Amino acid sequence: MAQQPVNKKTFPPSHVIFKEGDIGDQAYLVQKGLIEIVQRRGDGDKVIRRVGAGEIFGAMAAIDTQARVASVGAVEESICVVISRQLLEQKISASDPLIVALLRWFTSQARGKAVH
Repeated sequence: MAQQPVNKKTFPPSHVIFKEGDIGDQAYLVQKGLIEIVQRRGDGDKVIRRVGAGEIFGAMAAIDTQARVASVGAVEESICVVISRQLLEQKISASDPLIVALLRWFTSQARGKAVH
């Protein structure tokens, strides 16, 4: 299988990368910087997590093709590797069926906890 070129994006501080409810078709691996994950709640927005270098965000929607459960923005200038749904699907389909089943189960469980 031919290796796909690495697609990187640089996000300036305060840039909104995606919004809660958007349909996702890619995940991101942070190479440099700091990203904030925010969910809308009845009493306003709540920061649910911050991710930095070496961490991934946006994978659930890229895996299960459902709407994003949170909004994501750059806290500081951030460089991220963009991981396409196609690449994720290739990697997942090449995995052991038990690992695939566990991944899908973990994703559905995480979505259940993300419901307001």
